[in-house]
Amino acid sequence: MHQTIRTGIKLLFSVLLTLALIEVGLRLFPMVIPLELLVNFEQTPRAQIARRLGLPTKWDTVTLPRDDNGPELRIFKPYSRINTRIKDTHTTNSVVLDEQGFCNPPENSYRRPAIDIITLGDSFTFCHAVQPEQTWSAYLGQHTPYSVYNLGKIAIGIHEYLQIFKHFGLQKSPKFVVLNVYEGNDLRDAANNYYYQTDPAHQTPVLPPAVTPLQTVKNTLFEHSYSANLAAAWITTLQKSSANDQTDRRSPEKKHSARNDINFQYSLVFNDQPPIPFNPENTDLDEVQYAQRLYNEELDPGIFWSIDQAFKEFAKLAEQHHFTPIITYTPSAHTAYADNVLFEDPNLTNLMPWFSREQRAFLQKEAAKYGFVFVDHTPALQTAARAGGPDSLLYYRYDLHLTPAGHAVVGQNISRAITELAATQQK
Repeated sequence: MHQTIRTGIKLLFSVLLTLALIEVGLRLFPMVIPLELLVNFEQTPRAQIARRLGLPTKWDTVTLPRDDNGPELRIFKPYSRINTRIKDTHTTNSVVLDEQGFCNPPENSYRRPAIDIITLGDSFTFCHAVQPEQTWSAYLGQHTPYSVYNLGKIAIGIHEYLQIFKHFGLQKSPKFVVLNVYEGNDLRDAANNYYYQTDPAHQTPVLPPAVTPLQTVKNTLFEHSYSANLAAAWITTLQKSSANDQTDRRSPEKKHSARNDINFQYSLVFNDQPPIPFNPENTDLDEVQYAQRLYNEELDPGIFWSIDQAFKEFAKLAEQHHFTPIITYTPSAHTAYADNVLFEDPNLTNLMPWFSREQRAFLQKEAAKYGFVFVDHTPALQTAARAGGPDSLLYYRYDLHLTPAGHAVVGQNISRAITELAATQQK
């Protein structure tokens, strides 16, 4: 009996000592925690670790009030330093934002009383993996006679673009407002906004449930222990990968394919040269899932109504404030390299080009309906992809965002469109 107790005590001591050593190790070297596990940590330790690693956190942002009952919208604080961990070579992994918390070089100051061109969008407009002066927005200021200000913000969608514009752009009396739509995730972001607004739980305040003593202990543990969070995050990841199917956390619809069943990796093939692998970490799976849903007519029509209402508001703002509204479309890397792409999953060979065409056709109709100028960057990027080949890639292989060369092509295309539009308006 006593031997059993002594053995139990020794075992417990060993376990506690191991956990303590792991805890100390994680606190000394938090960079060993994989990002895919860190995202599943509780908010407080996740923010602490991210801040130590120089990654963007909630502490670097402020809440922007919105008038459309959408989900919380946070923007970066002025002069924030934004660090990223990107595996591609020749990327910019650290930028300092301007006095408003946006991505602009010093010459594109917000302090000007009037600004000719305001640009809106997500990370494909923001200086993600490039310097502020390398974005397509900055290119406009460098190659046209117009002043420009970039209001792009990572991880937002069409509805959020308008909210930011109403807070920061309208008062600058712009002549042109460029709203860039990205092929890969703006439909998803619009869906998230729609589901949030139509979920009764977000419209009616709910009292938080009573917290039991056991829950208090659990909450305290996960709020302070890195090792506990790492173990829980690892278990959560295993559960997700072993699930036969999943439901999107912000959508009531059933997915066509489980995330662990999707292979969104592909290569670019140029003549007899070795294939160039793209998306080797198999990210951005939402793009495939939304393509499947759209193809199978599983998307709620309300999503497109919601997008239409956002464009309707954009048109109304343009009429009231006398600016020219421009909708641009930036395709995904596989669309820009349509002549060279080889998907590992042959089922995507026809699906993804179809998804691209459907989105562009929808935007073309919306532009005609509301009198927007529509600029599709797909032809220009495809032409540049053929000309540059493997030596001047327009997108990063891992990160899948525009390289400086890609931003330059987009900048040239929209500069040409605005120059021609201005000449037409002067006649």
